[in-house]
Amino acid sequence: AAAAAAAGGKGAAAAPAKAAPAKAAAAGKAPVTAQEVADLEAAIKTQGDKVRDLKAAKADKAVIKEAVDKLLELKSRLPPAGTTFPAATISPAQPAAAAAA
Repeated sequence: AAAAAAAGGKGAAAAPAKAAPAKAAAAGKAPVTAQEVADLEAAIKTQGDKVRDLKAAKADKAVIKEAVDKLLELKSRLPPAGTTFPAATISPAQPAAAAAA
């Protein structure tokens, strides 16, 4: 049983490593705007709720693990806490329009 658990642990570690690049490629890139981060946080909350519901329903461990792995992958795409986003990409046209008026 311990050998099976160890093998499962190794397989589980390899699976997210393969899935993460595919998901990252599908997502395109890490979030660069506050709105993209907000969207990612909403997806994380939704996935977290799903994990919580699966655990409450005592779902199969493999199903829960898959949901948790997806949640962890989403969280890994969050920028570090305290990250600021360059104002130049969001608002330079607004002040220029206001100054021209």
